Amino acid sequence: MMNKYTFHAKYEGALHLMLMKMYLLFIFRLITTPFTILCPSSCHMAVYANCLLS
Repeated sequence: MMNKYTFHAKYEGALHLMLMKMYLLFIFRLITTPFTILCPSSCHMAVYANCLLS
């Protein structure tokens, strides 16, 4: 049986992880948007995204 504290800790952890993902995605978009405007080449974007993910 899970008590209130462990449930809260798990929920908070999941929420924190989700916020971190959104924050990283926001930064990623913020960085990549000027590149998309300056260089709309999808190939360039794919290479750039691949570099960041690897």
